[in-house]
Amino acid sequence: ELDCCPYTFSPLLLFAESKYFDKGHSNYNAVSQFFSPVLRNPDDPDDDIDMLHNVVYDRKNMLYEDLLNYVIDNECLVTCCIEAHFTAFKMFRQGKTPCLVHYDPMRRELQLGQGQDARRFAIFMMMKCNYGDGQHIQDNKDHYIGSATNKVRQIIYNLYKKINQVDSSGVYLGGIRLNLDRYVLFNQKDGYTSMSTQLTGNTCYFQTFLFALLCKAGKIKLSKDCRSVDIEDPDRVEEVATRISRFLLEFFVEETDGGRALLRPLTNSNFVCDFYRFKEAPYYALLTDFLRRSKFGGEVPDYEKQYQDVMQYYQETKCLHKYGQFLLGGATASSPNTKSLTAVNNFDGAAALLSQSDYYKYRSSSFMFGFNTKIMMYIGDFCTFNSFRKNQMLHCYEELRPMLNGNTRAIMETAKGANVYRDYYFMGQFEVGQQELIDLHHHTFLIDLLAEMNVDEDLARRVVDANEVMLRHTLFSTSKRHNYEKMLSASDFMKTKKFREFQSSFMSIKWFDMFCALGFDQVPLSEKEKNCLTKTIFYTTELMSSKQHSTEYDFEKEAVNN
Repeated sequence: ELDCCPYTFSPLLLFAESKYFDKGHSNYNAVSQFFSPVLRNPDDPDDDIDMLHNVVYDRKNMLYEDLLNYVIDNECLVTCCIEAHFTAFKMFRQGKTPCLVHYDPMRRELQLGQGQDARRFAIFMMMKCNYGDGQHIQDNKDHYIGSATNKVRQIIYNLYKKINQVDSSGVYLGGIRLNLDRYVLFNQKDGYTSMSTQLTGNTCYFQTFLFALLCKAGKIKLSKDCRSVDIEDPDRVEEVATRISRFLLEFFVEETDGGRALLRPLTNSNFVCDFYRFKEAPYYALLTDFLRRSKFGGEVPDYEKQYQDVMQYYQETKCLHKYGQFLLGGATASSPNTKSLTAVNNFDGAAALLSQSDYYKYRSSSFMFGFNTKIMMYIGDFCTFNSFRKNQMLHCYEELRPMLNGNTRAIMETAKGANVYRDYYFMGQFEVGQQELIDLHHHTFLIDLLAEMNVDEDLARRVVDANEVMLRHTLFSTSKRHNYEKMLSASDFMKTKKFREFQSSFMSIKWFDMFCALGFDQVPLSEKEKNCLTKTIFYTTELMSSKQHSTEYDFEKEAVNN
C-alpha cells in the first residue's frame, strides 16, 4: 500500500546534522498532523490525543482582553513563534489566580509566572504573535486608558505601544521543576526534573510539540505549593513517547496488520540524497537510545532497512508519477477571512509582509498606506514589486473584477513583441490555485505594456477603467510649493495634466518615477484636520526633489519629510 500524503514534516528534517538546516520551515500544526495516526486509539476513541484541541496556535478574531480570559478560563496551551523561534506556555488556575508554565526549547528549566505577571507575559507573547485584534487598540484608545478602563486594558495598551521595539515582557519568571523520577524522552537523561532541549538549529517547533504532548498525555498540573509540575500518569507519557519514536524510525516502510507494508516513498524529494545523514543526527541517537532504555521500547527498528526497501520500490516501479490533464478549477480565496488576514499599519517589516511569500495574508491598513515610500524603498527586485502591486489591488478586487476577466489570451497576443520582458513576471506556485492572484498577475503585465507601448484599444480601455476605479481610493497633494499640504479632490485631480498619466501608467515603474507617497504610519490623535500629516498621499517627485534639502524649522509642513 502507498501513502502519498504531502507531509510538510518528515524524519529527514529531524535526522540531520545540527547545522544542515539554517532554520526550520515546519510548524506546530504540521508536526501535530504528522503524528496524528499514532496518537489515535481505534479501540478507545476517548483515549485519543488531539493535539489541536484547546491549543491557541493561530490568529483569533478576538480582543486581547477576551483572548486572555479565554486562555485562562480554558487553561489553554499557547504556542508562539517569534522571529522564527518556537516556544509555548500552558495556562493554569490556582483558585482565582492565573498561573502559567513557559517552555523555551533553548532552556532546560521550565519557568513559572503567577497573577499579574502571568497575565502580562501571556498578553505580550500573544501580541508578539499577532493572535488578537491589534487594530481595535489603535482605533479605540479611550477603551484602554479612559475612565472606564481596568488594569488588564492598561497593560494591553502599554504593551501595544512598544511591542515592535522590545523583545521582553519585563516580567521575571521563576524556575519550576518537573516531578519525574525517570527518563521519558521529554525530559533530560541526566536530570529527570528538567525538560529536554533542541539538539539542532531547526527543531524548536518539534521540541514545542513534545512539550505540548507532555501536557496532553501526562495531563500535567501544578502542585499546590506551585513548586513543581506534576505528571498524572508517567507510564502513559513514556508509552506515548515510544509510539512517536517508533513511528519516526518506521515512517517510510511501516509494517501493517496482515503482513503487508505501508510505503511512503514520495513524501520528500531529497530522500535519496539526505537519508544517510541520520548517522550524524543527534535526534536519531536520542530516539534509538530512548527505545533501548524504555520498558515499552521493544526491539529498536532497523532504520537503514527503510532506505533499502524504498530504493527497491524505486527500481521496480520505474515510473513514479503520472499526471492527468490539469484543470483551472477549485480556486482558493486569496483574501482570507478576518481570522487570518492581518492588517499592516506600521513601517517595521511592512515591505516583506506585503510583497513576499504569503503576502496575500497581509493587507496594508489602507490603499494609500501601502504606497508609502518608507515601505516601497525596501522592495528590492521586480518579482516582489509585482507581488506588492497585486496585494494593493486586492483592496478593491471586487470593483476591479469586470476589467480583469477574460483578457489573458489578448494580452499574450499583444505581448508578442515584448517577449524579452515576460520572464520577469514570475508567478509563485502558491498563486496558481488562487483566481484573484492569477487575474491580477495578468493585469500587472498589461499595466506595464500600456505604460511603455501601444496596445489593443480594448485592453487599454480595461487598464484605464481599472485605474479610474482605483482613483476613488487614491489621494493626491496639490504638489505646489505654496500649498502642497492641501489635498486635491478626485474631480479636481481629473482636471490636471497628471490625470492622463494616471490613466495610462498608474502603478507602473514609470508612475513611481513621477510620484512618491509620503505620510506617517502613526496618526497623531490630536491632529483633526485631514491633510498631509494625517494621511499617506502622492506628491510629485519634482516637488520632493526641490524640498529635500529644506530643514524642519524653515516651514512647519516639512514634518512630512521626517
